[in-house]
Amino acid sequence: MMKEILSMHGYEASATGSPKIILKTAYQAGMIKDEELWLRALQEHNNVAHSYNEDIDLEIVSQAKESFYAMFCNLKNEIDANWL
Repeated sequence: MMKEILSMHGYEASATGSPKIILKTAYQAGMIKDEELWLRALQEHNNVAHSYNEDIDLEIVSQAKESFYAMFCNLKNEIDANWL
């Protein structure tokens, strides 16, 4: 969703499809406020995608609920208010 909205607003760097570049572009454009948190969420996503340890997976899910839920709510509010 970020990629499409950024492209719609003329941010061509997001066209690469690279998640890191999309996040960095979203931060520079003001779509997201905490670049480090978003990059950490991306890293956690990558970790769980390649993890075969249930304890680690459950810890990542728990952390996601605590840290990343608000991050996504903020993104939704920002997009609704300023990007659509």
